[in-house]
Amino acid sequence: MSPSISMMEDVDKTEIYVLFLAFVIIVALISTTMVSFFYVYYQSDHLLIMHFRYQYIIIAILSLLASWASVNTCHVFAISSFTLGTFAQDTFRLIRDVQNGTLDDVIRIHEDLCTVVFNTVSAYSVWFVLHWSTYGAGFVVDTIIIYHMPKELLWETPMMMFGIFLQLVFFVYLFTLPCFCAARITNKCAGVYEKINCTTSEDWPAGHPFRDRHNIALFISYAKERRCGFKVGRITFNTSLAWLSFFFGLTALLSHFFY
Repeated sequence: MSPSISMMEDVDKTEIYVLFLAFVIIVALISTTMVSFFYVYYQSDHLLIMHFRYQYIIIAILSLLASWASVNTCHVFAISSFTLGTFAQDTFRLIRDVQNGTLDDVIRIHEDLCTVVFNTVSAYSVWFVLHWSTYGAGFVVDTIIIYHMPKELLWETPMMMFGIFLQLVFFVYLFTLPCFCAARITNKCAGVYEKINCTTSEDWPAGHPFRDRHNIALFISYAKERRCGFKVGRITFNTSLAWLSFFFGLTALLSHFFY
């Protein structure tokens, strides 16, 4: 089975539908947030809002365009992470199908996976750092803006409160989604040697280098040292870092919203 066929089968998996559902929900959040803000601005007779009405409209439109671009780039990155996961699964199949080969043949197959992963990560690394840092800073700026808004407008307008809550949820989602996708790439790559490590000599066909358990131990040692996965500089994104980002964003969301 070629990687392209394997990739087509991967499209039918639940994670693709979950990602699509998340995309629809986030687009709905953006639309609802913009509608709520426009409704408040046009209905409000507060002097500050009336004085800066058109500036608010321009900022809202620019924010809408920036949010739309961020949503699309994040989900393109998510699709790329799913593709690399499929490629990792196909790497295990290629290793399993090696016949009358050597350990070097297996390592070359794994090196092909690492080359694809590192090239993809290199293409996304600048965007990833900028996106992660700007949305972290954007959350802080949004909180400052909320803090300086007229309190009677902020707390006495349910539509405004609802729009602010949706905007903060949107920020947390775009802050944490790339982290989970990056962690998924690392986990899928690690899953190749972890799956091999759980096999025995009888699980491999005759003539396969992994019929010798010593070769499996050598490959596992090589794969761990290779550290194939999503790395930015010396930082490797794994599940722990992804959950840390999620709880950081969630804590910030709850603390600033209820403050």
